[in-house]
Amino acid sequence: MTSSKKNSDSHSIDKWLETLFLDPLTTFLDETAFRLDLFESGTQFIIEAVIPEETSETNVSLQDHKVIISVICNGKLRKRKVDWPFDVREHVVGARQFEQILEVSIDKEKTLAPVDRQIEIKR
Repeated sequence: MTSSKKNSDSHSIDKWLETLFLDPLTTFLDETAFRLDLFESGTQFIIEAVIPEETSETNVSLQDHKVIISVICNGKLRKRKVDWPFDVREHVVGARQFEQILEVSIDKEKTLAPVDRQIEIKR
């Protein structure tokens, strides 16, 4: 990837993150469904979700440009969708849960065919 392409991609990701965090719906969903935080490392994007204690089931799925985290808490479905500025299905995605923290990691490099899929959560 050329340097100008990397700079352009980095700028679009930065702009997307700024827009996401300024959206009032993000704060509302943090309070009513469950909280999400986004981080970036040199090789991955990371979603960290704080899952309610009363959760009986947690699922992570990929659809087009979306990572969807669903939990069943006290018999009710709670869902958060994170829209990305790229097709997440083309990236290696992993999920781990430690007590109430669910961490979803998305590799920055494209290496896969774009297919909707469920992500296995490692515990």
